[in-house]
Amino acid sequence: MDSFQRYLEPFFQFLKVEKGLSLLTINAYMSDLNIYTTFLKMKNVTDMSTVTCEDVRVALQKRSKAGSKETTLSRYVVSIRSWHSFLYNEGLIDKDVTALMSSGKKISHLPLVMSLQDIETLLDAPDRTIKGLRDKAMLETLYATGLRVTELVDLNLDQIYLKEKYIRCLGKGMKERVVPLGEKALKSLEIYLEESRPFLKKTDENKVLFLNRQGKKMSRVGFWKNLKGYLKVSGLDTRVSPHTIRHSFATHLLGFGADLRAIQEMLGHSDISTTQIYTHVDSKQIKKTHEKYHPRG
Repeated sequence: MDSFQRYLEPFFQFLKVEKGLSLLTINAYMSDLNIYTTFLKMKNVTDMSTVTCEDVRVALQKRSKAGSKETTLSRYVVSIRSWHSFLYNEGLIDKDVTALMSSGKKISHLPLVMSLQDIETLLDAPDRTIKGLRDKAMLETLYATGLRVTELVDLNLDQIYLKEKYIRCLGKGMKERVVPLGEKALKSLEIYLEESRPFLKKTDENKVLFLNRQGKKMSRVGFWKNLKGYLKVSGLDTRVSPHTIRHSFATHLLGFGADLRAIQEMLGHSDISTTQIYTHVDSKQIKKTHEKYHPRG
């Protein structure tokens, strides 16, 4: 099996399921990344976690010297950046080496954040069926903890401490962190474990927390698809992704006065500068609130 396939497959599913891109566009991304990974192999780089800024720079330089049109080269840059960013956000690599590309200034786009009202609407969307109880528990846990979707679906039963009200999570670089669980998430987990999971499991040996209808571990793609369904039936922005809920978790905590360092710990960020983007998001929200409600705004 190609050593890069385990990094390419989830990105392919992300483009298809979460971004909803056409097959033509996805194939363009994959074509670019095939050229990129072929170059990396020639440099004896076989793992995305070992790619350096210099590797990326030389790959772009090589593509440019090959006589590619400006539009083709621009798409190549976007493909590489998007892939690295996705892998970093999913916890599959520890550092996004493309974040300082080109101008030398960090590429910083404010993340999409859901309002409290929209979060409530989404969390209320699942019904009381076996599937609905599971999805409710997953959504509540995601918003209560700010986990990455990979971390969420990888949870095992022995990582959940209902009595103590926290979970143990293995994040990037297999680093463990402890994240508190709120009352609503706890309640939804208890209901799922009592009224849903027993009907989903096919064997007692399976210790994965969230199961699909086949009694196997819920996949990221499966969760994405379920999320999209709830967004549509609730009339919410279908651009919302599991990572949007993680962003919303952090932004809402900050908005209610949580310490930035505490948010950093809960998100599993090794560098607080990564967490500081949420101060900009919250400042933007504060500005909107001021303009809307201040008598002279």
